[in-house]
Amino acid sequence: MSDDLFALDIGTRSVIGLVCRPDNENKIKVRSFEIREHEMRSMYDGQIHDIDSVAQVVQDVKTTLEKKTDNKFGSAAIAAAGRSLETEKYYLETSLNPEQRIDPEQVYALELEAVKAAENQLQERMSSRNIHDPNYYCVAHSVINYTLNSHDIINPIGQKGDTLGVEIIATFLPQVVVDGLEGVMNQVGLSISNLTLEPIAAISLAIPEKIRMLNLALVDIGAGTSDIAITDKGSVVAYQMVPLAGDEITDKLCKELLVEFDTGEKIKFFLSQNKKEKLSYYDILGNKQEITKQKLKTIIEPQLERLSKNIGEAILEVNNGAPSAVFCVGGGSELPGLAEKLASKLDLPQEKVAVKGYEKWEKVKNLRKGLKGPQGVTPLGIALSSVQNKNFGFIDVTVNNELVRLFEHGDIKVANALVSVRFPMKDLIPKPGEGLTVWLNGEKIYYPGQEGKTAQIKVNGEPASLETELKTGDEITVEPAQKGPKASVKISQILKQTTNQYFYFNDDQINFPQAIYIDKERIDQKKGLDLYINQDCQIETRVINTVDELMKRLEIDNTKYCLYDSQNNRFLDDTENIKPQQEIIVKQKSLNDSKSDEIVESETTKGENKDKGPEQIQINVNGEELQLPEKDSHIFMDIFNVVDFKTSMKKGDLVMKINGEPAEFTDVIKNGDELMIYWSEEGPKKLPRI
Repeated sequence: MSDDLFALDIGTRSVIGLVCRPDNENKIKVRSFEIREHEMRSMYDGQIHDIDSVAQVVQDVKTTLEKKTDNKFGSAAIAAAGRSLETEKYYLETSLNPEQRIDPEQVYALELEAVKAAENQLQERMSSRNIHDPNYYCVAHSVINYTLNSHDIINPIGQKGDTLGVEIIATFLPQVVVDGLEGVMNQVGLSISNLTLEPIAAISLAIPEKIRMLNLALVDIGAGTSDIAITDKGSVVAYQMVPLAGDEITDKLCKELLVEFDTGEKIKFFLSQNKKEKLSYYDILGNKQEITKQKLKTIIEPQLERLSKNIGEAILEVNNGAPSAVFCVGGGSELPGLAEKLASKLDLPQEKVAVKGYEKWEKVKNLRKGLKGPQGVTPLGIALSSVQNKNFGFIDVTVNNELVRLFEHGDIKVANALVSVRFPMKDLIPKPGEGLTVWLNGEKIYYPGQEGKTAQIKVNGEPASLETELKTGDEITVEPAQKGPKASVKISQILKQTTNQYFYFNDDQINFPQAIYIDKERIDQKKGLDLYINQDCQIETRVINTVDELMKRLEIDNTKYCLYDSQNNRFLDDTENIKPQQEIIVKQKSLNDSKSDEIVESETTKGENKDKGPEQIQINVNGEELQLPEKDSHIFMDIFNVVDFKTSMKKGDLVMKINGEPAEFTDVIKNGDELMIYWSEEGPKKLPRI
């Protein structure tokens, strides 16, 4: 079997066949080549319109080269025309959870959703032109810009905001183009050994790998279109097509000089190749004419200006600015003055816009004269791409049991498959539940909903992500993300944001209790703390700090007890306000209702039995059995006589319960009661004995 490689450049005007032999350094040695022009217009802008006619030309090239090189070819490397690519821009914005930082998965999913939307936009645009191709392959996409809260941002990952937007530019290859190429190849008995895109092929030769990290533009100026490819960071990141090229110049010459198209092509070739200053030709009336090269340049000046302007604008649009340099290939790139005009449109020095093709290629040996120049870059690049395995084949995978065929350009990932089956990318991003807005003392407070469940992606049953690479036969399953539960907030959580002023009561630090009103209706603080708040409810709180109200709130019998200001050594009247951090103790009134100087350790509570004498009681505190000393009656705060609990060392909210119900310091406790006391941030724990 021969080691020779057969490559075909099936172009709009001609077919170029190339036979070369690769070596172990990924270089090619040219053995032979053949060029045939189409006898009729069987291709338009790189797309095959008459498979039989194109196949006849390809067969002629194939047969000739088989005889020249003593080969029998069963396959060939080919390229899809860059001019058949379609490019779309799209801006997409999504709402965010303002409390959650943006992660890479969110950004990538939004990009892919924008790509899908760009494809839909392309379908609509094509339909408006009565072009109906249901299938397009996305061959590249790049981000033009991100926005956060409608303002430009370079990188949104790790940020917070209300909205995230992305503008992308995506390039699509119609399936009909690939189908047409496959049809020609089948008819001439050839299989496709390697499929690439013409711009990629040109880049393989014209832009060495060692400089592809730079932001460069390659422009292939052909007959009907000018194809643009952009490189950056080692990859081709964008494509664009301008529907103007060499034919624009030929048409102008034909009109001005009254010549047929073939003569116009020869005059254009004279402009770019011949060193003579004058040219003789015959017009359509049979008159012999003579014209100078300077006169020809004047005739085509408006068309050169228009062509350079359109190419420059397309590069600026697709690259979001001027590249570092521009490489021009294709026959049209040799038009005199075009490179200089293009440099001016891009505001680049003239030396940074170069025509490629006449230099000695590092990767090509035995370069023939007919392949030298810009017109030889693409066929040589097709052969070189095949040697370097720059293949654009297809792989078949399934997404939730749906078969999908993917255009293989580089690494194919789960994300590419999801775009192809039009999976709604927004279903990959977990959305928080409905938030809750309440008004606390006239101030608006928003509580976000709980986070949703992340989408579950698996490949062949194993956990995967959007970045997981695929191969033929892989089975992808996707369970959409789930919305999170709505915000659920208790009154006790709301009150954390109110005053935390406190006073000292019998040496214990106690927060001032509050009167709570919901939608102007007062609620019971003990039972109401566990109530859930409704949307847009109005909550008002008022600090309870008068002696009378505090005694009622602490359930101290004001007929038997009074409050004493130990700092100022005086009894407090019922109407006085207790000040923050004031030190208060409880004193018992004397039998004649006069104030007493005897300090009472605890309150004689409701349900007191005067006939009952002192008694010991057995209780459980935080899961540990304790015994309280003899006393006529016991209240919650009596446990501090036997256990050490620091009420001044706050670690969250103070939680106090008797038999599972909320309690206060002065609540009565009985034999066998189960008490709990702890800080909310710590939880219950055993308390050291005193």
